[in-house]
Amino acid sequence: MSSILKDVPKPIGEIRADLPRHLGRVIGRCLEKEPGRRYQSARELAVDLENLKRDGETGVPVAAAPVRPARPWARYGLMAAAAALLAAVALFIGGGLMSSQGQAIESIAVLPFENGTGDEESEYLCDGLTENLIASLSQLPELRVISRRSAFRFKNSVEDPREIGRQLDVQALVVGRVIQRGESLQISAELVNAADNSQLWGGRYDRRLADVVTIEHELVTTIAGALHHEFTGENASRLDRNREVDPEAYRLYLKARDLFVGSTREMKKGVEYLEQAIAIAPDFAPAYAALGDAFLTQAYHNVMDREEALRRSKEAVRKALEIDPELGDAYAVDSQIKLMFDWDWLGTEQSLRRAVELSPGSLLPRLAYGDFLTAMGRWDEVIEQSLMAKKLDPLSPSAAHWLAIGYLGKHDYDNAIAEFKTAVDLNPSWTWGYVKLAKTYADSGRCDQALATAEDAEAQLHGGSTPLARGWLGYTYAVCGAEKLVGDAFHELDTYAEHSYVDPLTYADIYCGLGDAENVLDKLEEGVDDRSPDAIYLPALPGLFFEELASEPRYQALIERMDFPTQTTSGAATVNP
Repeated sequence: MSSILKDVPKPIGEIRADLPRHLGRVIGRCLEKEPGRRYQSARELAVDLENLKRDGETGVPVAAAPVRPARPWARYGLMAAAAALLAAVALFIGGGLMSSQGQAIESIAVLPFENGTGDEESEYLCDGLTENLIASLSQLPELRVISRRSAFRFKNSVEDPREIGRQLDVQALVVGRVIQRGESLQISAELVNAADNSQLWGGRYDRRLADVVTIEHELVTTIAGALHHEFTGENASRLDRNREVDPEAYRLYLKARDLFVGSTREMKKGVEYLEQAIAIAPDFAPAYAALGDAFLTQAYHNVMDREEALRRSKEAVRKALEIDPELGDAYAVDSQIKLMFDWDWLGTEQSLRRAVELSPGSLLPRLAYGDFLTAMGRWDEVIEQSLMAKKLDPLSPSAAHWLAIGYLGKHDYDNAIAEFKTAVDLNPSWTWGYVKLAKTYADSGRCDQALATAEDAEAQLHGGSTPLARGWLGYTYAVCGAEKLVGDAFHELDTYAEHSYVDPLTYADIYCGLGDAENVLDKLEEGVDDRSPDAIYLPALPGLFFEELASEPRYQALIERMDFPTQTTSGAATVNP
């Protein structure tokens, strides 16, 4: 007994030379005489054993959990450590990580990594690392990963992880911190049980800035392994390819993505960064896909000559798929080109289905698919895709919005109102939420609420209304018989038209509210002649705005002219390409 308490035991390697060196270190820590140097819980020991097990299986070295200050329960001494070792060995031998309720972990959120440098220039690195972990882990078919938009609501949050887990409806969280000092980079990360705030895995990486891609690869595979998921086939190959990307090209790619949604100057700067990245790494497929997306955005907003922007967008997407035929992001961009500008309905859906197939856990392809299905008037499928998107993005108004549109197309006004309210609650400053909620109230015959909500929308607009918003509000005023406000809406559109293009379909929205079929059809024909981007929504008009339109011969002729799938009188597609 005296020897157990006082003498330092022989290193395990002297007794069993065949045991892994790192296992000897773990056993040695369990047998430390000083309580503060032993493992402080069975979970902490289990983390090191899990990491050791993956080392042996994958050959990837994983950082050990750090020695922590002694906790109150350390006084239980060596017997507690021995019991912890027995419990942890059972986990080491027998299975993967479990939630505190004993369930396998099947849902996680990657929270934005903290910028420990305190330098705004390092933000793109923290955000890019977080986004890429989300995108990579989303490739695992049995793991639900919360989308970027919901996860980034907790950027710099001080909320308890248990509360964040409850809001996102996940079992585990990935949290981390990035510190950059010149060319040195330190990244620490933890996998935390959202039920009880316990650590399931933890690691720290001290490397050069140029090694960020390698660190990201190790983090992804380690976290997947901790959850007993595995990258196989093409997903594993893509991870390996990404690991080989030139670090400077990758840095430029991350900086470019940070500028995609911004001013015209910022969008152009983003294109410059991507072109620089491609010059350094000509086989970097994600950079080409991002470049295609950037030019598509510029084409839609007329930031540059539309034909030239489309040509360059298509060229970039073609190159991305030539390098990596399994790149989901490239198919997502391709689908939007085909939908908005080529009017290739079958090609659009094929690209969207491929994008969803390749990136089942990614939000954007599902939202894009919901948009396409809305344009086609396929309301049941809109609802199906939106419900999937809502599971991936529970705290973003986008999924709630498309779900509401699906219900609105089916004239299920109560559910549509509920979802639009959810969208507004999630983002009270989102003007379109009020605009569309007002329209839904009007369609359901609740004009008092419709006009009150339209007033809220007008307050949000602050006199800065766009033609499209004015068209939707004009529809609401027309349905509710607010003649003066209808006249004001027409006048405002005419004023816009004096100095810039106004889509004829914007006028058509108001005429739908008035029940004026002839003027609606005149404006629809004018919009199709102009190749209006909003003309893609013609099949949805009977469900969303004017049900009687479906039986009009001139409307049917437009559907044939644009080669849409055949529509029923309710606006739902009878052909599912």
